[in-house]
Amino acid sequence: MLFNRILFVTGRLSGGGAERVMSILSNEFALRDKVVCICCMAEKEESLKSFSITSGVRCVYLGGKSFSKFGLLKRQFGLRKLVKGFKPDIIIPFMVYNAIQVIMSTVAIRVPIVVRITNTLESEISTRFLKRWARLLLKKITGVVYQHQEQKEEFTEHISKPNTIIHNPIETNPLWIKEKDYSQKRIISVGRIENQKNYPLLLKSFAKIVTDYPDWTLEICGEGLLETEIKNEAARLHLHNKVRFSGYVVDVFERMHNASVFILSSSYEGMPNALIEAMCMGCACITTDSSGAVRTLIEDGINGIIVPSEGLESLSNAMCRLLSDDKIRKQIGQEATKLRDKFNVSIVTDEWEDFINTLI
Repeated sequence: MLFNRILFVTGRLSGGGAERVMSILSNEFALRDKVVCICCMAEKEESLKSFSITSGVRCVYLGGKSFSKFGLLKRQFGLRKLVKGFKPDIIIPFMVYNAIQVIMSTVAIRVPIVVRITNTLESEISTRFLKRWARLLLKKITGVVYQHQEQKEEFTEHISKPNTIIHNPIETNPLWIKEKDYSQKRIISVGRIENQKNYPLLLKSFAKIVTDYPDWTLEICGEGLLETEIKNEAARLHLHNKVRFSGYVVDVFERMHNASVFILSSSYEGMPNALIEAMCMGCACITTDSSGAVRTLIEDGINGIIVPSEGLESLSNAMCRLLSDDKIRKQIGQEATKLRDKFNVSIVTDEWEDFINTLI
């Protein structure tokens, strides 16, 4: 039986890469005449920034305070009621925590569950609750979609179910056909302002070389719990006039197009969506070696530069290499755009359809 009704489950629809992937897939499935629903565990007003989701996709917000027992029960009953009413052919929770909530909510309801792993094992199964229940409850899922081979190997001990590796989808962007100006002295970094993204490393590396490149500026797009702390760090490093904190922005692709260099300084990642988008936008990219995904995206020195995680000196040197030479920026940036075909949303959605149909 081919599937027709899809229920995606996520924690919230905010500015993260996982939510962006879900929105792109949902829109594409809807265009293919699938009946699509996104279940968001948070209240609607808690979902800080929603992506563009087509009117053909239904969004349901369950609510309930994340860390209260009452909130958990509210979400469990709400999700169970939704599943019974929507009658999905497949449920696709993003992240292990959401998969566990789906399993608990669908006891005695026969519906395939395919979990999408979005990050490292340490971050996906991080609490006592998850470690206690993951081994037991994840036996109830039908299949797993990973982002890259290293991630798959990492989770094997916890999940032994039919699985596949599917990359994150990228939508065709009209800015791709516009010529990019690699003489622009702008660096951009995009992501939530949290420990994972390691913005102190980026700021310290930039501070080491900024006097040698006085015309260059750094823009950080994103918001998060550490925003005040990171701004204070920039001030401490005397970067007041060199670093711009733009918060969450809806025109991130325009900003990438107008920047010559993109930097990802994360300590760890699953499949870094912002890096993929920046490469497709033609930025000359530098990234820390934050996951196995990085080396599936970048051939070091050809279509990007990889530096060690926590490698302050290496990151500064890589920045100098790109900032000092327009031709190298252009060469690396144009080579990076070849990812556009590999991550095309149509190809990626075909892979999802093929995998789901084998399970059903």
